[in-house]
Amino acid sequence: MREDSFVHEPFLNELENIGWDEVIRLDRLHQKPEQSYRESFSDVVMKSKLKEALLKINDFLEDDQVQECVARVTSYTTQGLIDNNSKIHELLLGGMSVDENRKTKAKSPTVKFIDFDQIENNSFIAVSELGVKAKGVETNFNPDVVLFVNGIPLVVVEAKSPKVKNALQAGLSDLKDYAQITSSKKRGNSELFFYNLFLVVTDTNQCKFGTITTSTLKNYWRWADPYPKNLDELPRKGGTPNDQNRLIYGMLDKRNLLDIMQSFTVFSSEEEGVTKVVCRYQQFRAVKKAMIRLKNGDTPEDRGGLIWHTQGSGKSLTMMFLIRAMYATGEFDDWKIVLVNDRTDLETQLSTTATNIGVKVKVANSIADLKEQIKSQATDIIMAMVHKFQERDIYNTTFPVLNKSEKILIMVDEAHRSIYKSLGSNINRATPNAVKIGYTGTPLDKSKKLFKDYIDKYTMKESIEDGATLKIVYEGRAHKTDIKEGMIIDIYEGLEVDEESGEIKGLNAEIKKAYLESEKTIETKARDMIEHYLTHVYPNGYKAQIVASSQKAAVKYKKIIDKILEEKKANFKADVVISGVNDDEEVQAYAKKDKDAITKSFKLKFDDVKDDIKGDIGILIVNNMLLTGFDAKIEQVMYLDRVLKAHNLLQAIARVNRVYDDGKNVGFVVDYIGIGNHLKDALDFYDAKEASDDLGEGIWDIDRIVAELKETSSKLRAFIEEQGVEIDDYDVWFELFYDEETRFKFLELFKEYEKNFDALYPAAVALDFTQEFQKYSALHVQAMEYEEDDSKKINSKKLQTIVDEYLISKGIDIKVKPIEIFSDEFVQKTKKRKSSKAKAAEIEKALTKYLTVNMPLDPSLYGSFLEMLKKILEQFKDNWDEIYKELEALREKLKQKEEDLSYGLGLEQKPYLNLFAKELFGKIEDLNDDEVELVVRVTKDIFEVVQRETSAAYFWESKPARLRLQSEIQQVLLSEEFSKVEKIVKNYKSLILQVVEIAEAKKNDTKL
Repeated sequence: MREDSFVHEPFLNELENIGWDEVIRLDRLHQKPEQSYRESFSDVVMKSKLKEALLKINDFLEDDQVQECVARVTSYTTQGLIDNNSKIHELLLGGMSVDENRKTKAKSPTVKFIDFDQIENNSFIAVSELGVKAKGVETNFNPDVVLFVNGIPLVVVEAKSPKVKNALQAGLSDLKDYAQITSSKKRGNSELFFYNLFLVVTDTNQCKFGTITTSTLKNYWRWADPYPKNLDELPRKGGTPNDQNRLIYGMLDKRNLLDIMQSFTVFSSEEEGVTKVVCRYQQFRAVKKAMIRLKNGDTPEDRGGLIWHTQGSGKSLTMMFLIRAMYATGEFDDWKIVLVNDRTDLETQLSTTATNIGVKVKVANSIADLKEQIKSQATDIIMAMVHKFQERDIYNTTFPVLNKSEKILIMVDEAHRSIYKSLGSNINRATPNAVKIGYTGTPLDKSKKLFKDYIDKYTMKESIEDGATLKIVYEGRAHKTDIKEGMIIDIYEGLEVDEESGEIKGLNAEIKKAYLESEKTIETKARDMIEHYLTHVYPNGYKAQIVASSQKAAVKYKKIIDKILEEKKANFKADVVISGVNDDEEVQAYAKKDKDAITKSFKLKFDDVKDDIKGDIGILIVNNMLLTGFDAKIEQVMYLDRVLKAHNLLQAIARVNRVYDDGKNVGFVVDYIGIGNHLKDALDFYDAKEASDDLGEGIWDIDRIVAELKETSSKLRAFIEEQGVEIDDYDVWFELFYDEETRFKFLELFKEYEKNFDALYPAAVALDFTQEFQKYSALHVQAMEYEEDDSKKINSKKLQTIVDEYLISKGIDIKVKPIEIFSDEFVQKTKKRKSSKAKAAEIEKALTKYLTVNMPLDPSLYGSFLEMLKKILEQFKDNWDEIYKELEALREKLKQKEEDLSYGLGLEQKPYLNLFAKELFGKIEDLNDDEVELVVRVTKDIFEVVQRETSAAYFWESKPARLRLQSEIQQVLLSEEFSKVEKIVKNYKSLILQVVEIAEAKKNDTKL
């Protein structure tokens, strides 16, 4: 299926339908830069269009001033992609000053690059197949669609056929190449992405967006709701509109696109560095609805309301987006905003935002401080950080009326936790005419009563459907680890706790507390937890949180788990984070530990090190801390040994539902305290709210996962029966999987089966499915033979062991090391295939991959071979005997051509030879004698350096050794022998990096 016909063209057509000014369709191979308003392929900005827009928006500008503005926005002061992107984003939002308005003589007027108020003053141009010169080479790369506003490339779209397996992942890989983020092909130019607002990957049915810092497809999002349009207004081909049209009508609507740029984009500091974040659709929709209320409501009650967005959906960011949107209008500049929150990251983000919009953020560190700031008539943003206040001050203070202004907005994060408590009531009393907006992930009566109605809803079910959060698997183990010896009461029967303090209360409270804190009880549970963790979670590299019944119990868990881990000779640690509000000296000692260092270690991968902190903490033990507002995406399981109820329970277990990597498909909650009934009560209440099964879709028990696995198993069996082939006839399956649709259908079913089996294994209920899973995994290997990444492995590391054992027993090669297409090993592998079709399929997939990968080296040479391959398939369609003969002859012809172009050098030297031939002369074929002599000499010298330096043990793990290699390569390239070659001297830095990449790629092949 051709992407240009089935994906590009509908995308471009819809841009025309929503009013984009110009849609330019270019020929990938035959285009001139003038066709896209550029002077050369090296230009990434349409300078002529930028000049037109500058004059239209700022009619006082004169030619020299226009040139100054263009030079400013096309000059880069740093090398880094994210640094340039953030600086240019700030420049495009805030504009720049020129010396004066020569018409009015006003000094230092601000020049706008984009008119966010009058859309018609801007130009909106889409270009398909835009040719951009790749850095360091003479070839161009061609993003599928680039969207320009005033000549500035704000959006880059990569489209793939829906028939391609992992189409969106393939699109993301291309974008990373183009942006030079993780490229080994050197076919990109990061300057195009200095201006980028967001990236889009699409196959029509699926369509997602991310930013230049979004590293994995898991964190690319749908734009499911084209608000303010309704789905009924969108074009469709039966059923509901596809995701591509939803995103186009939602994000790429002219007004929406500029709003997203102005008010819904932030840069924030995370563990992994600076991250660029663009809003998701529910955040955009909620803010837009809130703005309508703020502008049009007759009373404070009408202007406020409750935003119910499920846990993990970015409520704190929504608060900040609303503040930015308010100030962007200019209508709320004289408002005071009070935020009741306990997120330190929001404090940092707001400080940055405030700097950009010229507003002060004041953090209230005490109740007295908060009262003074509310009383002040200043226009500012007040952060009431709940966790910084003393509880006695919150509960023992009564606020008088402090400020009667109607221009006050009070926003409360997790409204169910704080607004109905003393602090919330006090702020309400202090600001009787203020507008109040609450944010909650678990809407309960207490918060609902304080607001007239909902502003917006985004449920757990929607979040899971969007891939924004994971479903949670619940398992009750309270009675499995119960110690009944000498017990005269049922510990778990009627176990009640104080909702605020977490203290056990009611009948036999002291007995129950003593039981839960006893070392014997804790050790029994701890051993079960560790066994579960080591078998279910740790093998895949994820981490765990234990919620103890008290701070004293948390300390005991720490000491006992340390002992167990030592027995197991585990290479990771457990640690405890508690507040220390306890008279026990041992508890207070543990409370003094460096909480930041512990949580930072917990958030890191096991092998990672950052700021001298190792990621070796695998288990985090808590009592009442880190149950809300703590996001560690690497956490997959929570072991509950403390009674939590209602919203506290739902918030806590949501710690495990964060999206992380491809292997994390679910979160686990393992219950050791018997909260099952409390969970049911919370779910029932939630369901009553919506008359839906929303939370029921988010939290599954083991039986439901088993049922899902059985259903997928049934579908796989039906699929196999449809093919009429024995499950272990691997050669025929390889032949069948040559067909894209057959292969795609199997891989989708297997992916779902693996996900559910992984959630259960190695529990007893999974053992019945183990043999079946192994058989399916053997078919998975055959299907994956056709995929580009060479990997036949599955996502789950813990399942890979049982798969490998089975495959070896069946004589299936589980090595993922790619076989060189011209080797005798490849010939032997092909001959082992039984049918001509299977043999032809083996050669065709290998040839296609080889030619596609090498295409950037010499498009003419490898393109001609690709055309020959296509002609063979067309000419001898379905005549597999003839196709096999012709493809084998083509392989031999290509082999001979490559040998001719090796100029006597060995196979391992060939990649370096190709590199220097391409970089120095723009081709690898038809070199004259002098050119051949030069590239052979430089290749031999560089190869000798690489072989010598990389032969040392642990070379690739040593940063000094890698730097030494680069230095040695530089000495060769800039030596007297080669220093007269202009292109070597000019591009030596790029050549060094590419030589190292080739060497590292060869190292990885050897490891495999």
